[in-house]
Amino acid sequence: MRWCFLTLLVFVRKVVVWIDWLFKIMVGRTNAQIAEALATLAGIMARDHQPRREDEARLEHFMKHKPPTFTGGYNPEGAV
Repeated sequence: MRWCFLTLLVFVRKVVVWIDWLFKIMVGRTNAQIAEALATLAGIMARDHQPRREDEARLEHFMKHKPPTFTGGYNPEGAV
């Protein structure tokens, strides 16, 4: 439970930093530009918040797509 809470705090901190950055650069922009920037920011934050590492996600993707399995025995002459 503590780990989840700490992860949430880190995520909230990132959101606050991004919003602060966004407000600093959005002075004098139109509503359409602000909406586009917010949509881009939401996409970045959604991709960034992955509790697993990329390597683990790749392994899970590989295992999910039924990798080939070895069913033979020892046969050095049969190898090409």
